[in-house]
Amino acid sequence: MEPFQDKINALKRLNILKEHLTAAKTRSEVYQDVDTSEIINEEFTKSISHLDRKHQENILKARNKFLEYQKMIKKPGWKLEKEIKYKSSTGKLWSNIDKKTGLNGILRKIEIDVPHQPACDFFKDEIKFAKLNDNLKETKIVEDLKNDSSYVYHCFKGNLVVSDRDFSLFKHCFTLPDKRFAIVSFSVVHPKMPERRKKVRAHADLSVYIITKIAENKILVETIQNGDPKGIIPTALVNNRATKQLDALDQIKRHLEKTISR
Repeated sequence: MEPFQDKINALKRLNILKEHLTAAKTRSEVYQDVDTSEIINEEFTKSISHLDRKHQENILKARNKFLEYQKMIKKPGWKLEKEIKYKSSTGKLWSNIDKKTGLNGILRKIEIDVPHQPACDFFKDEIKFAKLNDNLKETKIVEDLKNDSSYVYHCFKGNLVVSDRDFSLFKHCFTLPDKRFAIVSFSVVHPKMPERRKKVRAHADLSVYIITKIAENKILVETIQNGDPKGIIPTALVNNRATKQLDALDQIKRHLEKTISR
């Protein structure tokens, strides 16, 4: 009986090794550039031509923001700020100071043990996703374009030092040619999301989430944020708070691994 069990254990170890090799191979390919013509072309522009011009412009801007993201992650100066070690992987956060603003751009990576499609569905659902943030006061989809694009409002509570912040965002989701799933958000002006009294309107220049399948029940989530909370906050405090964003991604990992069946 023992030799038979040994064979089973050996097969299990072999399967785990194969998954890790597949994951490593996929991670090495994550930064292969997507060409502009692959995500912005005549066929695509025709597919959104029925929308109002402003919506078309924002969708095209979102795809150009993804191309901007590809350049941003390759620029020098990324500094590893924080790690969270798990049983078989590590969550990491890097910062890179923008020389113009003095504010940190934030890059985060984490592996999550869930299937790819249910995870993509979660990240697409702006309400479910936002509600995992403990500081959320209000969130709503102001306008849904029904093609994985929407206008979204978020408000986050402040504290004794920082006032409440709110965002008026455009969000666009799409699948890349290499099957990765991309979610791009940025600040916009929208008539149904005017600035509010006693709220500071923060600015998100770029927010990108990339969800990559690296094994049958494992994904890699990469996300980059570049923005300005506005208002009167010391730059050092802004950058310090930004480096704590890995905890938010850790919370998402734990939530998905608990709620999505494998």
